[in-house]
Amino acid sequence: MSCRQSVSTTRCFRGHYLSPNEQDNVRKVLVEAETASGEARRNQSAVTREVDRVLTTGKTLTDLHDAQIQELNDRILEQGVEQSGEGGPLAEVVEEEDEAQGRTP
Repeated sequence: MSCRQSVSTTRCFRGHYLSPNEQDNVRKVLVEAETASGEARRNQSAVTREVDRVLTTGKTLTDLHDAQIQELNDRILEQGVEQSGEGGPLAEVVEEEDEAQGRTP
């Protein structure tokens, strides 16, 4: 936890009585928050490295965005097939969008 966050947390609890159990719970939450924050920073760093790596191959951000949208569409189609045994109405909408954008399913 940064110094600024510590001061902010201290000010938040100043003037409020917390039982030892409540203090312990606050400490646990702060530890979990710090852990989650560290994980988020690591994830962001990994994403940044991956984007930088792909951009060095000559792809554009538009290419990356299109690939991400296609991956999401593929996941939606897979879930639709698993749930209904067929493409279902959602898959039809995705296919229509793909066709409108010139993609083949």
